[in-house]
Amino acid sequence: MSDLDLDLVWWDFGDALCDETFQRISPPRVPQWPEVYEQVLAERPDWVEGWNLGRGSMNDLIEPLAQRLAMTPGQVSRHLRAVWHQIVWFDEAMEWLRLLESRVAQAIVTVNPWEFSGTAAATGLEQMVDVVVPAPSWPPTASRPWPSERGSS
Repeated sequence: MSDLDLDLVWWDFGDALCDETFQRISPPRVPQWPEVYEQVLAERPDWVEGWNLGRGSMNDLIEPLAQRLAMTPGQVSRHLRAVWHQIVWFDEAMEWLRLLESRVAQAIVTVNPWEFSGTAAATGLEQMVDVVVPAPSWPPTASRPWPSERGSS
């Protein structure tokens, strides 16, 4: 890797580093969660489009999910955050992320800034990359010094 001629590697979070379907994981004793979650999304195509452009928040789904499930809004909210700890990482992508650590600056970019900062903290991702960039916000949040500021490795 000494001949690596890169200054920065940008990683996309969902479906690049991990399986982005983690929000469909059912909470205990609520097996209908994935089906209801999909129904709620199907009824809100404008929200889905906005989510894909960084204009949506999972908070917008709490009430409609709670209304259809035997859950309170607080339980829905807690579950939406709890699944951050159940993310399934793609092994090959994570191997590359670790291989490049200290060799080149790495950044995670996402269009969903509201949830992503919590996701990055819950998963330890903010400790694995140099910069976390929620695309609709600027400047990025630096989680660690750039490789050139870390000293020689």
